[in-house]
Amino acid sequence: MGRTIAVFGFVSIIVAALNVPAFATAVTVDFDADFVTFAPLGAGLGWPMPGPGWDETSDIETSDEYAIVGNGMIDSDELALLQAILADPASNGHEVVYDAWIANWNLVQPQCAMLAFFYSEAIATATNNLMAGMLTIGDEDKMHFVETVYWVLGVGGEAPAMAAGQDTTALALLGTNGDADGDSTTNLAEYTAAGGDRAAYLASNGFGGSGEGEGEGEGEGEGEGEPECPYDGVLAAEGQLLAAYLGGTEYASILAVFGQSDWSTLDLEGFEATAFAAMQALPPASWPVPGDGLPDAVQAAMLEAVLCNPSHYLNDAVTAQFEENKTFFADDIVVVDAASFAVVGNLLPGLIGTSATMLATVDGLLGQGVAHFPHLANYNIFVSAKAPENPFAADGDIDGDGIDNKDEYDQVKAVGGDDAVAVQAIMDPHNFWDGNPNLPALSAAGLLVLAGALAAARIRRKP
Repeated sequence: MGRTIAVFGFVSIIVAALNVPAFATAVTVDFDADFVTFAPLGAGLGWPMPGPGWDETSDIETSDEYAIVGNGMIDSDELALLQAILADPASNGHEVVYDAWIANWNLVQPQCAMLAFFYSEAIATATNNLMAGMLTIGDEDKMHFVETVYWVLGVGGEAPAMAAGQDTTALALLGTNGDADGDSTTNLAEYTAAGGDRAAYLASNGFGGSGEGEGEGEGEGEGEGEPECPYDGVLAAEGQLLAAYLGGTEYASILAVFGQSDWSTLDLEGFEATAFAAMQALPPASWPVPGDGLPDAVQAAMLEAVLCNPSHYLNDAVTAQFEENKTFFADDIVVVDAASFAVVGNLLPGLIGTSATMLATVDGLLGQGVAHFPHLANYNIFVSAKAPENPFAADGDIDGDGIDNKDEYDQVKAVGGDDAVAVQAIMDPHNFWDGNPNLPALSAAGLLVLAGALAAARIRRKP
């Protein structure tokens, strides 16, 4: 059976989109809860509706910026059908609906990411889910609704590009005149026949009244009985948030000079000095080059590999130091008036631990060069008795093979390897990474024997 993805965090579904095949994936999303979370935002922005804001009783197809009409189907009931199909990989049209949902979620994510900084992660997630849901249902009037949200949020100029990228492939299944269950009766006709009752409408499409769908049977999920790492995917997810935030600030054009435009390319060590030079109107040729040559995404992946491996020699020390950094960070961002950065409250404390340079950078950027973290002298730069020399830094050697982390990264990149292979190389003292030109050619049988010998050696070796 496929994995079930719970959309409990703002970028969880991005991770799902990258790592999980569509046809085998169940997505759990709660649009009713999203309605409740989004409503205060709509009201606070002067949402052009009667009542306090958009809620689960609304039927607000929009034919232009603010004209609210309707299609005779309560929005939350339409979304409940989408929710049921997403949750059940065996349902009619699941693969088409899933692919459209992922595409539309990622389409509006850059704008919704800003809400995490200005309001909360919960509001960002709710807004992203609802907008993606409307786009996935696909009716033209629902596109106008999403355009209206863009205008209300002050990013209306980006609506045409968003409209051009909309994935409407699920319209024939989910639209007003679509046919979700393939019985040749339109959704509107089935909804009308059900008297507008959600449970009856979902039942007519083969789902229970909760709108959650069948999903996986009990005990069918992957990794049954295996403890989950609480940081699995978290740092990369927060990295996407950080990159989206920076992309909407005056820093974006400065970072672009150095080819840093997304999470995979960010390398921020020393960037506070670069930004200061740019703000002084100095020519770009004189700006200090930010970064240490090892992308932040790679260092975050290295940290996750340690945090999620209890047998790693750094796990105990680094986990304790990381948790202490998180406590300091949570306190400090309030003092320097940067509380919105709580949404990256794992990533930045983790990156701070990679080097003193990164600590100075985060302090400089969040404090705007005016205020400093009260705990500036207290943060941990990750070390242990077995690795006292900044094991996560570019010039560190986390696997103890005598090759600096950055050098191993460069070796992988030189032969066309990706970041995942680079992390493997950096973390593996034996350097058996895919594509390593220094490895002798072995037959498949030889590789199996060698792998078995290494595994046995690791079992005998003390951590």
